[in-house]
Amino acid sequence: MPLFLSACHHDHDEPTPRVKARTVIVYMMAENSLSNFAQSDINEMVKASNLVPDSVNFIIYLDKAMRSQTDTGLPLIYHLTNGGNAQKSLKEWYTFREDHISTDSVVMLQNLRRIVDAFPASHYGLVFWSHGSGWIPQKRRTIGIDNGRNERNDLGYETNITALRWVLEQLPHTDYIFFDACFMQSVETAYELRNVTDWMVGSPAETPGYGAPYDMLMPALCSGDAEGIAQAYYDYYPNSMWGAGVLLSAIRSDHLDALASVTARYIPALFADRAEVSTSGFQWYCDDYSRYTYCWDMSNTMYSLLAPDEYDVWRKAFDDAVPLSLPTSSWIANKCRSPYVRDVEHCGAVSMFVPNPSDDSDGWNEALHQTQWYKAAGWNQTGW
Repeated sequence: MPLFLSACHHDHDEPTPRVKARTVIVYMMAENSLSNFAQSDINEMVKASNLVPDSVNFIIYLDKAMRSQTDTGLPLIYHLTNGGNAQKSLKEWYTFREDHISTDSVVMLQNLRRIVDAFPASHYGLVFWSHGSGWIPQKRRTIGIDNGRNERNDLGYETNITALRWVLEQLPHTDYIFFDACFMQSVETAYELRNVTDWMVGSPAETPGYGAPYDMLMPALCSGDAEGIAQAYYDYYPNSMWGAGVLLSAIRSDHLDALASVTARYIPALFADRAEVSTSGFQWYCDDYSRYTYCWDMSNTMYSLLAPDEYDVWRKAFDDAVPLSLPTSSWIANKCRSPYVRDVEHCGAVSMFVPNPSDDSDGWNEALHQTQWYKAAGWNQTGW
Protein backbone atom coordinates (compact mmCIF):
# COMPACT_ATOMS: atom_id res chain seq x y z
CA MET A 1 0.00 0.00 0.00
CA PRO A 2 1.44 3.42 -0.90
CA LEU A 3 2.02 5.97 1.83
CA PHE A 4 0.09 9.22 1.38
CA LEU A 5 1.04 12.42 3.19
CA SER A 6 -0.50 15.85 3.49
CA ALA A 7 1.20 19.15 4.18
CA CYS A 8 3.49 19.56 7.17
CA HIS A 9 2.27 21.29 10.30
CA HIS A 10 4.85 23.70 11.74
CA ASP A 11 5.54 24.99 15.22
CA HIS A 12 3.16 27.88 15.98
CA ASP A 13 0.55 28.86 18.51
CA GLU A 14 -2.56 26.71 18.53
CA PRO A 15 -5.72 26.43 20.57
CA THR A 16 -5.51 24.22 23.64
CA PRO A 17 -5.95 20.64 22.39
CA ARG A 18 -8.87 18.54 23.53
CA VAL A 19 -8.05 15.82 26.03
CA LYS A 20 -8.88 12.46 24.50
CA ALA A 21 -9.32 9.05 26.07
CA ARG A 22 -5.97 7.71 24.90
CA THR A 23 -2.84 8.75 23.03
CA VAL A 24 -0.86 5.96 21.38
CA ILE A 25 2.74 6.88 20.53
CA VAL A 26 4.82 4.70 18.20
CA TYR A 27 8.45 5.78 18.63
CA MET A 28 10.37 4.42 15.63
CA MET A 29 14.18 4.58 15.95
CA ALA A 30 14.90 3.46 12.39
CA GLU A 31 18.13 5.22 11.42
CA ASN A 32 19.75 1.80 11.10
CA SER A 33 19.49 -1.44 9.12
CA LEU A 34 15.73 -1.68 9.84
CA SER A 35 14.94 1.56 8.02
CA ASN A 36 13.12 -0.05 5.08
CA PHE A 37 10.94 -2.12 7.40
CA ALA A 38 9.72 1.06 9.10
CA GLN A 39 7.95 2.11 5.92
CA SER A 40 6.06 -1.17 5.59
CA ASP A 41 4.94 -1.04 9.22
CA ILE A 42 3.66 2.51 8.81
CA ASN A 43 1.76 1.35 5.75
CA GLU A 44 0.11 -1.33 7.91
CA MET A 45 -0.94 1.38 10.35
CA VAL A 46 -2.40 3.38 7.47
CA LYS A 47 -4.25 0.29 6.28
CA ALA A 48 -5.94 0.03 9.67
CA SER A 49 -6.55 3.77 10.13
CA ASN A 50 -10.29 3.20 9.90
CA LEU A 51 -9.98 1.37 13.24
CA VAL A 52 -8.62 4.42 15.07
CA PRO A 53 -11.52 5.79 17.16
CA ASP A 54 -12.14 9.52 17.37
CA SER A 55 -11.34 9.24 21.07
CA VAL A 56 -7.74 8.16 20.33
CA ASN A 57 -4.71 10.14 19.20
CA PHE A 58 -2.46 7.84 17.17
CA ILE A 59 0.98 9.43 16.78
CA ILE A 60 4.03 8.08 14.96
CA TYR A 61 7.52 9.50 15.51
CA LEU A 62 9.93 8.38 12.77
CA ASP A 63 13.68 8.84 12.41
CA LYS A 64 14.87 6.75 9.46
CA ALA A 65 17.85 6.54 7.12
CA MET A 66 17.89 8.50 3.87
CA ARG A 67 16.45 6.58 0.93
CA SER A 68 17.79 8.83 -1.83
CA GLN A 69 19.72 12.05 -2.40
CA THR A 70 16.44 13.97 -2.47
CA ASP A 71 15.37 12.51 0.88
CA THR A 72 16.37 14.85 3.71
CA GLY A 73 16.24 12.08 6.28
CA LEU A 74 14.89 14.54 8.84
CA PRO A 75 12.88 13.08 11.72
CA LEU A 76 9.17 13.80 11.66
CA ILE A 77 5.96 13.14 13.51
CA TYR A 78 2.82 11.77 11.86
CA HIS A 79 -0.75 12.01 13.09
CA LEU A 80 -2.82 9.01 12.01
CA THR A 81 -6.59 9.46 12.04
CA ASN A 82 -9.69 7.77 10.74
CA GLY A 83 -9.72 9.95 7.66
CA GLY A 84 -12.06 7.78 5.63
CA ASN A 85 -9.33 6.62 3.25
CA ALA A 86 -5.55 6.20 3.15
CA GLN A 87 -4.99 9.50 1.34
CA LYS A 88 -6.49 11.45 4.22
CA SER A 89 -5.50 9.35 7.21
CA LEU A 90 -1.79 10.14 7.66
CA LYS A 91 -0.58 13.70 8.10
CA GLU A 92 2.87 15.10 8.70
CA TRP A 93 2.14 16.91 11.93
CA TYR A 94 5.68 18.12 12.63
CA THR A 95 8.97 17.97 10.71
CA PHE A 96 12.21 18.71 12.53
CA ARG A 97 14.53 21.30 11.01
CA GLU A 98 17.68 19.26 11.60
CA ASP A 99 18.65 15.68 12.28
CA HIS A 100 19.09 14.44 15.83
CA ILE A 101 19.93 11.25 17.71
CA SER A 102 16.58 9.65 18.46
CA THR A 103 18.13 7.31 21.04
CA ASP A 104 19.69 10.11 23.11
CA SER A 105 17.76 10.23 26.39
CA VAL A 106 17.43 14.03 26.43
CA VAL A 107 16.31 14.12 22.79
CA MET A 108 13.88 11.24 23.40
CA LEU A 109 12.37 13.08 26.36
CA GLN A 110 11.98 16.27 24.31
CA ASN A 111 10.33 14.38 21.46
CA LEU A 112 7.90 12.51 23.70
CA ARG A 113 7.06 15.65 25.69
CA ARG A 114 6.26 17.49 22.46
CA ILE A 115 3.77 14.76 21.58
CA VAL A 116 2.25 14.48 25.06
CA ASP A 117 1.80 18.26 25.32
CA ALA A 118 0.15 18.47 21.90
CA PHE A 119 -2.01 15.35 22.27
CA PRO A 120 -3.09 15.13 25.93
CA ALA A 121 -5.11 12.14 27.04
CA SER A 122 -6.42 10.32 30.07
CA HIS A 123 -4.43 7.22 29.11
CA TYR A 124 -1.28 6.56 27.12
CA GLY A 125 0.19 3.63 25.21
CA LEU A 126 3.79 3.54 24.05
CA VAL A 127 5.48 1.47 21.36
CA PHE A 128 9.27 1.35 20.98
CA TRP A 129 10.24 0.15 17.51
CA SER A 130 13.87 -0.64 16.68
CA HIS A 131 16.70 -3.05 17.37
CA GLY A 132 17.03 -4.26 20.93
CA SER A 133 18.99 -6.54 23.24
CA GLY A 134 17.46 -6.08 26.67
CA TRP A 135 19.10 -4.62 29.75
CA ILE A 136 22.82 -5.32 29.31
CA PRO A 137 24.77 -2.15 28.42
CA GLN A 138 27.79 -1.92 26.14
CA LYS A 139 26.95 -5.13 24.34
CA ARG A 140 25.71 -4.03 20.97
CA ARG A 141 22.44 -2.37 21.70
CA THR A 142 19.87 -2.22 24.44
CA ILE A 143 16.90 -0.45 22.84
CA GLY A 144 17.30 1.46 19.62
CA ILE A 145 20.15 2.34 17.28
CA ASP A 146 20.68 5.73 15.66
CA ASN A 147 23.91 5.94 13.68
CA GLY A 148 23.73 9.73 13.41
CA ARG A 149 24.60 9.72 9.71
CA ASN A 150 21.27 8.83 8.10
CA GLU A 151 22.72 5.52 6.98
CA ARG A 152 21.40 1.96 7.09
CA ASN A 153 23.95 0.47 9.44
CA ASP A 154 23.95 -0.49 13.10
CA LEU A 155 27.07 1.35 14.27
CA GLY A 156 25.30 3.95 16.31
CA TYR A 157 23.99 5.29 19.58
CA GLU A 158 21.76 3.27 21.88
CA THR A 159 19.51 3.86 24.89
CA ASN A 160 20.22 1.79 27.97
CA ILE A 161 17.36 0.81 30.22
CA THR A 162 18.24 3.02 33.17
CA ALA A 163 18.26 6.02 30.81
CA LEU A 164 14.91 4.90 29.39
CA ARG A 165 13.50 4.72 32.90
CA TRP A 166 14.74 8.27 33.55
CA VAL A 167 12.92 9.47 30.44
CA LEU A 168 9.64 7.74 31.24
CA GLU A 169 9.62 8.85 34.87
CA GLN A 170 9.16 12.41 33.61
CA LEU A 171 6.18 11.59 31.39
CA PRO A 172 2.62 10.45 32.09
CA HIS A 173 2.21 6.88 33.29
CA THR A 174 1.41 4.50 30.43
CA ASP A 175 -1.09 1.67 30.24
CA TYR A 176 1.45 -0.38 28.32
CA ILE A 177 4.88 -0.35 26.74
CA PHE A 178 5.15 -2.57 23.69
CA PHE A 179 8.70 -3.36 22.57
CA ASP A 180 8.65 -4.25 18.89
CA ALA A 181 12.34 -5.16 19.14
CA CYS A 182 14.48 -8.20 19.85
CA PHE A 183 15.31 -9.51 23.33
CA MET A 184 13.47 -6.81 25.32
CA GLN A 185 11.22 -9.03 27.47
CA SER A 186 13.69 -9.66 30.29
CA VAL A 187 12.81 -9.57 33.96
CA GLU A 188 15.63 -7.07 34.55
CA THR A 189 14.12 -4.65 32.02
CA ALA A 190 10.58 -5.18 33.26
CA TYR A 191 11.51 -4.61 36.89
CA GLU A 192 13.41 -1.42 36.02
CA LEU A 193 10.33 -0.01 34.28
CA ARG A 194 7.66 -1.35 36.65
CA ASN A 195 6.74 2.07 38.05
CA VAL A 196 6.23 3.84 34.71
CA THR A 197 3.76 1.47 33.06
CA ASP A 198 1.04 -1.05 33.91
CA TRP A 199 2.04 -3.64 31.31
CA MET A 200 5.04 -4.61 29.20
CA VAL A 201 4.68 -6.59 26.00
CA GLY A 202 7.63 -8.02 24.08
CA SER A 203 9.78 -11.00 23.20
CA PRO A 204 12.73 -12.49 25.07
CA ALA A 205 14.16 -13.67 21.74
CA GLU A 206 14.67 -12.31 18.26
CA THR A 207 11.68 -10.81 16.49
CA PRO A 208 11.12 -10.61 12.70
CA GLY A 209 12.58 -7.65 10.82
CA TYR A 210 9.11 -7.05 9.43
CA GLY A 211 7.94 -6.45 12.97
CA ALA A 212 4.42 -6.67 14.25
CA PRO A 213 1.41 -6.83 11.90
CA TYR A 214 0.16 -3.39 12.92
CA ASP A 215 -3.07 -3.60 10.96
CA MET A 216 -4.02 -6.57 13.15
CA LEU A 217 -2.76 -4.96 16.37
CA MET A 218 -4.61 -1.68 15.86
CA PRO A 219 -7.75 -2.47 17.95
CA ALA A 220 -5.66 -3.62 20.92
CA LEU A 221 -3.24 -0.68 20.64
CA CYS A 222 -6.11 1.81 20.64
CA SER A 223 -8.04 0.17 23.48
CA GLY A 224 -5.02 -0.33 25.76
CA ASP A 225 -5.34 -4.13 25.65
CA ALA A 226 -1.78 -5.30 26.36
CA GLU A 227 -2.64 -8.98 26.24
CA GLY A 228 -4.48 -8.39 22.97
CA ILE A 229 -1.36 -6.82 21.47
CA ALA A 230 0.70 -9.88 22.34
CA GLN A 231 -1.96 -12.32 21.18
CA ALA A 232 -2.51 -10.65 17.79
CA TYR A 233 1.23 -10.52 17.12
CA TYR A 234 1.67 -14.13 18.19
CA ASP A 235 -1.28 -15.41 16.15
CA TYR A 236 -0.10 -13.86 12.89
CA TYR A 237 3.32 -15.35 12.21
CA PRO A 238 2.80 -19.14 12.43
CA ASN A 239 0.14 -18.77 9.73
CA SER A 240 2.25 -16.43 7.59
CA MET A 241 4.76 -17.31 4.89
CA TRP A 242 7.46 -17.61 7.55
CA GLY A 243 6.20 -20.86 9.02
CA ALA A 244 7.72 -20.11 12.43
CA GLY A 245 6.45 -18.06 15.32
CA VAL A 246 7.32 -15.23 17.68
CA LEU A 247 7.78 -15.80 21.42
CA LEU A 248 5.79 -13.17 23.31
CA SER A 249 4.48 -12.42 26.77
CA ALA A 250 2.62 -9.71 28.65
CA ILE A 251 3.94 -8.67 32.07
CA ARG A 252 1.85 -7.02 34.79
CA SER A 253 3.96 -4.45 36.62
CA ASP A 254 1.95 -4.55 39.84
CA HIS A 255 2.97 -8.17 40.48
CA LEU A 256 6.70 -7.78 39.81
CA ASP A 257 7.59 -6.92 43.41
CA ALA A 258 5.93 -10.14 44.58
CA LEU A 259 7.83 -12.10 41.92
CA ALA A 260 11.09 -10.52 43.07
CA SER A 261 10.30 -11.39 46.68
CA VAL A 262 9.65 -15.05 45.91
CA THR A 263 12.72 -15.24 43.66
CA ALA A 264 14.81 -13.78 46.50
CA ARG A 265 13.90 -16.77 48.69
CA TYR A 266 16.00 -19.03 46.48
CA ILE A 267 18.69 -17.03 44.66
CA PRO A 268 20.96 -16.40 47.72
CA ALA A 269 21.24 -20.11 48.53
CA LEU A 270 21.51 -21.29 44.93
CA PHE A 271 24.33 -18.87 44.10
CA ALA A 272 25.99 -18.37 47.49
CA ASP A 273 29.66 -17.32 47.47
CA ARG A 274 29.64 -16.74 43.72
CA ALA A 275 28.58 -20.30 43.05
CA GLU A 276 28.70 -21.28 39.39
CA VAL A 277 25.66 -23.02 38.00
CA SER A 278 25.79 -24.94 34.76
CA THR A 279 23.41 -23.42 32.24
CA SER A 280 23.79 -26.24 29.73
CA GLY A 281 20.24 -27.45 30.31
CA PHE A 282 18.58 -24.04 30.42
CA GLN A 283 16.43 -22.74 27.58
CA TRP A 284 18.45 -20.12 25.69
CA TYR A 285 17.16 -17.33 23.48
CA CYS A 286 20.43 -16.64 21.74
CA ASP A 287 23.47 -18.84 21.17
CA ASP A 288 25.63 -16.21 19.44
CA TYR A 289 27.09 -14.60 22.53
CA SER A 290 29.91 -12.93 20.61
CA ARG A 291 27.35 -10.47 19.22
CA TYR A 292 24.27 -10.63 21.43
CA THR A 293 23.31 -10.94 25.05
CA TYR A 294 22.96 -13.90 27.37
CA CYS A 295 19.27 -14.53 27.93
CA TRP A 296 17.90 -17.66 29.56
CA ASP A 297 14.20 -18.38 29.92
CA MET A 298 13.35 -17.39 33.50
CA SER A 299 10.73 -20.06 34.17
CA ASN A 300 12.77 -22.87 32.63
CA THR A 301 15.84 -21.74 34.61
CA MET A 302 13.99 -21.77 37.93
CA TYR A 303 12.39 -25.11 37.05
CA SER A 304 15.89 -26.52 36.47
CA LEU A 305 17.22 -25.15 39.78
CA LEU A 306 14.37 -25.69 42.23
CA ALA A 307 12.75 -28.70 43.82
CA PRO A 308 9.25 -29.42 42.45
CA ASP A 309 7.40 -27.98 45.46
CA GLU A 310 9.62 -24.87 45.42
CA TYR A 311 9.04 -24.40 41.71
CA ASP A 312 5.26 -24.62 42.18
CA VAL A 313 5.40 -21.77 44.71
CA TRP A 314 7.68 -19.72 42.49
CA ARG A 315 5.65 -20.41 39.35
CA LYS A 316 2.46 -19.14 40.99
CA ALA A 317 4.13 -15.76 41.53
CA PHE A 318 5.46 -15.84 37.98
CA ASP A 319 2.02 -16.56 36.52
CA ASP A 320 0.55 -13.65 38.46
CA ALA A 321 3.20 -11.34 37.02
CA VAL A 322 3.08 -12.88 33.53
CA PRO A 323 -0.59 -13.77 32.99
CA LEU A 324 -0.06 -14.22 29.26
CA SER A 325 2.90 -16.32 28.17
CA LEU A 326 3.01 -17.39 24.53
CA PRO A 327 5.89 -19.78 23.88
CA THR A 328 6.17 -21.38 20.48
CA SER A 329 8.11 -24.46 19.42
CA SER A 330 10.31 -22.38 17.10
CA TRP A 331 10.79 -18.69 16.44
CA ILE A 332 11.92 -16.60 13.50
CA ALA A 333 15.62 -15.94 13.98
CA ASN A 334 18.51 -14.41 12.07
CA LYS A 335 21.42 -14.92 14.47
CA CYS A 336 20.34 -17.73 16.77
CA ARG A 337 21.43 -21.04 15.27
CA SER A 338 18.93 -23.16 17.23
CA PRO A 339 15.71 -21.16 17.63
CA TYR A 340 13.72 -23.94 19.25
CA VAL A 341 11.92 -24.23 22.59
CA ARG A 342 12.86 -27.57 24.08
CA ASP A 343 10.41 -27.50 27.01
CA VAL A 344 7.27 -25.57 26.10
CA GLU A 345 5.51 -26.56 29.33
CA HIS A 346 7.99 -24.72 31.54
CA CYS A 347 8.84 -21.91 29.14
CA GLY A 348 7.64 -18.50 30.34
CA ALA A 349 8.72 -16.25 27.43
CA VAL A 350 10.55 -13.91 29.84
CA SER A 351 14.33 -14.02 30.07
CA MET A 352 16.74 -13.60 32.99
CA PHE A 353 20.49 -13.16 33.38
CA VAL A 354 22.56 -15.79 35.22
CA PRO A 355 26.03 -14.55 36.28
CA ASN A 356 29.07 -16.50 35.16
CA PRO A 357 32.81 -15.84 35.67
CA SER A 358 33.27 -15.54 31.92
CA ASP A 359 31.05 -12.46 32.01
CA ASP A 360 33.42 -10.55 34.30
CA SER A 361 35.59 -9.40 31.42
CA ASP A 362 32.58 -7.99 29.58
CA GLY A 363 31.44 -6.12 32.68
CA TRP A 364 28.01 -7.75 32.64
CA ASN A 365 28.19 -9.11 36.18
CA GLU A 366 29.14 -5.66 37.43
CA ALA A 367 26.41 -4.11 35.30
CA LEU A 368 23.84 -6.31 37.04
CA HIS A 369 24.66 -4.41 40.25
CA GLN A 370 23.24 -1.25 38.67
CA THR A 371 19.81 -2.78 38.11
CA GLN A 372 17.01 -2.59 40.65
CA TRP A 373 16.46 -6.32 40.11
CA TYR A 374 19.92 -7.08 41.58
CA LYS A 375 18.89 -6.28 45.15
CA ALA A 376 15.19 -7.13 44.83
CA ALA A 377 15.86 -10.70 43.63
CA GLY A 378 18.60 -11.40 46.19
CA TRP A 379 21.62 -11.33 43.87
CA ASN A 380 23.28 -8.83 46.23
CA GLN A 381 23.53 -11.63 48.83
CA THR A 382 25.41 -14.04 46.59
CA GLY A 383 28.77 -12.35 46.03
CA TRP A 384 28.05 -11.88 42.35
